[in-house]
Amino acid sequence: MVASVASAHADEVVGLRRLPRGHVEVSAVQQLSLSSGTVGSPWSLAVDAAYGITETFTLGVSHSAQALGWVRGGGGLCIESQAHPCDALYAGGYLDGRLALPGSDWVTLLARVGVDIAGSDPVKPVLRLGATMRWRRGRAWLATQPEVAIALAERNNGNSNGLIAPAWIGLDTRRVTLWFETGFDGDIDGFVDEVKIRAAVGASVDWGRWRAGVGAGFPQLFGPQNSGRIRHGAVWLTWRH
Repeated sequence: MVASVASAHADEVVGLRRLPRGHVEVSAVQQLSLSSGTVGSPWSLAVDAAYGITETFTLGVSHSAQALGWVRGGGGLCIESQAHPCDALYAGGYLDGRLALPGSDWVTLLARVGVDIAGSDPVKPVLRLGATMRWRRGRAWLATQPEVAIALAERNNGNSNGLIAPAWIGLDTRRVTLWFETGFDGDIDGFVDEVKIRAAVGASVDWGRWRAGVGAGFPQLFGPQNSGRIRHGAVWLTWRH
């Protein structure tokens, strides 16, 4: 059976989601640097949106690090600050389709295919293939969103194939959800020497059609290039209909 999104659990506050036919979800995300010397400096303002085309297929556009399974950066409207310079006003995003797969009462599966949309000069298109998997037992839940990124052009100009695999473990009450995030990301070439392992925490609260959330963490706390000085945070507001 395919689990109904109409009774979606709180574990779906993280990662990419699918929606029932005709339903809409829009999130505004303020992404911030929490690194040493730049605490509170804005990184970008991102908008994530999704629309349920059918009961099993959702079309989405994502800009935030949270939706893309990252901890640092993200796309959308770039805001130049002490944290980083902006190459362009628009920092890019991700367009994808999400297809629900047969699951069970406590497992939800979602296949995804998408492509990065222009946001740099030169444009570096990337095809992304992945899946989102969610498990739930009572109030506890686990979610993961593995993905492979395939560079379609500009390989000699910094565009490369990559692997991303975030994972979240959380607990929810009727309105409040708490979670811990870990996982890894890195280029396939030189993966062993460059892999970054993150650690982050987050929380959200629901009321009616609205959800507010906050998250913070270390994008590369572990790994060959580990650093506790690089930190990133985000606050967001989501509307659902």
